[in-house]
Amino acid sequence: MIKAFNINFNGVDMPDFLRVVAVNTTLFPELTHSFKSVAGSKGVRETGTTWGAKEIDIDFKIIVPKDKSLLQIERELAYWLMGNNFKTSPLIISDEPDLLYMAKVKEATKVKDAIFLGEGTITFVVPHGVA
Repeated sequence: MIKAFNINFNGVDMPDFLRVVAVNTTLFPELTHSFKSVAGSKGVRETGTTWGAKEIDIDFKIIVPKDKSLLQIERELAYWLMGNNFKTSPLIISDEPDLLYMAKVKEATKVKDAIFLGEGTITFVVPHGVA
């Protein structure tokens, strides 16, 4: 039996009407490399690398159940995405159940064409950049 793909955010599994289409992320968090010019030398000298935040994009589709209205679904999704009242919250993606990210939703998530089958992208930001 194939286990369904799941995202657990703040200890709560994603709503049943949500279907993940793709998970897009980068290999590394944002990296800032620092260099310093030294008079009389060729090129520059490396002074370090700073790790920034990492982003995880979740492309999704919404299957609108017959027993719920579009507004009910949007409220349920919004409530789930609030996590711990917009504070960093545990994020576990079922592909890597042993990894826990502390994340929060980056910005308002837009849902397109949500009359019968909605779609959109949720962007989670991981401030520390690593799981």
